[in-house]
Amino acid sequence: PETRVTEEAIAEVDPKAVDWLLESLGGVENVKALESYNTRMSVELKVAPSLDDDLFRKAGSRGHAELVNGRVQILGDTDLTALARKIKERLS
Repeated sequence: PETRVTEEAIAEVDPKAVDWLLESLGGVENVKALESYNTRMSVELKVAPSLDDDLFRKAGSRGHAELVNGRVQILGDTDLTALARKIKERLS
């Protein structure tokens, strides 16, 4: 289950971080599903693009781990829940 996050924390997310993360994942149209778990974000992609760790770092994460079947784990030093919520807003 996703960690609870305050509306203030969501409002403080830098829109550029959302842009960079979505760009690194191949764009909003490439994201099938997304869940966050504190310092990890699990993303299912339609097509697995060549992922750019520099963009992940610009967005505030430590990097990523590629899993099977188009799944990616994004790793963070801090809670990624607010960032995930902002990304989900773009997906809907």
